[in-house]
Amino acid sequence: MVAPVSPLLTRHDEELMHIERARFFADLNDLELRLAVIDVRFERFATLSDENFQSWRRDTASKARSLATRAHSFEDVGRLEPHHRRRVAAVLVTIRSRVGALDERRRELLGR
Repeated sequence: MVAPVSPLLTRHDEELMHIERARFFADLNDLELRLAVIDVRFERFATLSDENFQSWRRDTASKARSLATRAHSFEDVGRLEPHHRRRVAAVLVTIRSRVGALDERRRELLGR
């Protein structure tokens, strides 16, 4: 026989989920801001030193992967509404596209 779940534990889990959701949406907002910065400073990003660009690129990819993983987790437990799922998907696809465009522009500038 399984012991009943304590109401305190359930409440605690709900509070933790609420905090995680808030962090998730803050990270989503940060990636949206990063997209805006890329659009405004595209050429500047393309001309960064290789070390700085690769560091920024790795950080962006890491943030995007983390967001995708957490979105999937929220979706699995029914905590990501369809409109938020579409928003996450749009941000991730756009980040990937912009980083690819930056990679291409860097190749052009560096003659590779």
